[in-house]
Amino acid sequence: MLTIVERIKTERKEQDQDKNWHVVERSYGSFTRAIPLAFDPDAAKVEAKFDKGVLRIRLPKPAEMAKKQHKIEIKKDQNTARDDHNRSRTESDVAGPPPSG
Repeated sequence: MLTIVERIKTERKEQDQDKNWHVVERSYGSFTRAIPLAFDPDAAKVEAKFDKGVLRIRLPKPAEMAKKQHKIEIKKDQNTARDDHNRSRTESDVAGPPPSG
């Protein structure tokens, strides 16, 4: 699980000694996001960078995860094959006869 937590606390003060006034503005906020991962990342290899309002996190996959590949065979059923044939015929009809020469 990757958990990102940001807490913001800012304070701005202004004052004018001659006019006898001062202003204090305070802002507080927090942000939390939890993202489930398919693997436990190596904390020593995790990289995070915050630049111009964008947080980039790099979580390299463990070697055993990177090697795993799953092949999924995609089969066409008869209706799909018939639709493909009709579509091809329609496309060639629209294109017109081949140029002679």
